[in-house]
Amino acid sequence: MRLLRILPGLLVLAVVPAGRTLGAQALEGRRVGFTAAAGMGVGSAGISCTPQCAADRQSGPTGFVRVGGSVGGQFVLGGEISVFADRVRTGAGEGTWTFSWFTLTGLWYPNLDEDYFVKIGVGIASVRAETPIATTENDRLDTSDVGLVVGIGQDIRLTQHLSVTPYLDYLYSSRSNAVLNRTDAGVQLSGDVIYVGLAVTLP
Repeated sequence: MRLLRILPGLLVLAVVPAGRTLGAQALEGRRVGFTAAAGMGVGSAGISCTPQCAADRQSGPTGFVRVGGSVGGQFVLGGEISVFADRVRTGAGEGTWTFSWFTLTGLWYPNLDEDYFVKIGVGIASVRAETPIATTENDRLDTSDVGLVVGIGQDIRLTQHLSVTPYLDYLYSSRSNAVLNRTDAGVQLSGDVIYVGLAVTLP
């Protein structure tokens, strides 16, 4: 598990020098037509409740998949799925957290000839906590509401049609009524994740 948590950082350190070398060779790619990306990383996840929850932030693996298309070379629009899922340990006991975001996402490349971008997306977020929270025992809290994602990253081109992409994302879900074992839990629940990772991007 320790290796899993530090692997993205090691990969970024290994890839950045290679990207600089490729940049020196004036390797250029084109953002046109179909694009796709898939990445993995590590994140810090949190849950917020009203009334107050007793749950610390937890770290664990994350991943995302995006499929879309390029518009004008400076914009990429697509559908994206992001997931945080891991066993967690809180002061009240052990369990699992599973957070999912399903968003319509846009990437903006400020400079046509450069490969760094800003990302923003909106859609639906789902938060599931199967762990003791507040005064509950090992019951399952579920909620879904509006989800947002913002992030930054840079495509480091290996070929004209293949890049590796270090990225930093923040995902947030709006607070909404939670369901406890399929009945109204009487609490409002939201979740958020901040994570870093490394993706493979086409083209």
